Amino acid sequence: MSMTIAEKYYTKATTKGKAEGKAEGIAEGIITGKVEGKAEGIAESIIRILRKRLGEPSANLQTQIMGVRSEDKLYELLDFAYTCVSFGEFSTAFN
Repeated sequence: MSMTIAEKYYTKATTKGKAEGKAEGIAEGIITGKVEGKAEGIAESIIRILRKRLGEPSANLQTQIMGVRSEDKLYELLDFAYTCVSFGEFSTAFN
């Protein structure tokens, strides 16, 4: 049984729509991955600075730092990591 013209166009449009949706999803995933990767890298740098300056941060503080996804907030924390005098002082930067 052969397809009608309408069925052929529907199949073609559906296939094209799926391909476009897949491409958009992949592009969005790549961008999200890059943003999250950058945030993770900044967070790891903050922990490294704190470790060198003040000793080992608590697991809770490390989790807090790694949970920040705002690039602006991470850069604020990065700058503060260079100047804070204690983990307690650093923790106030989250409030």
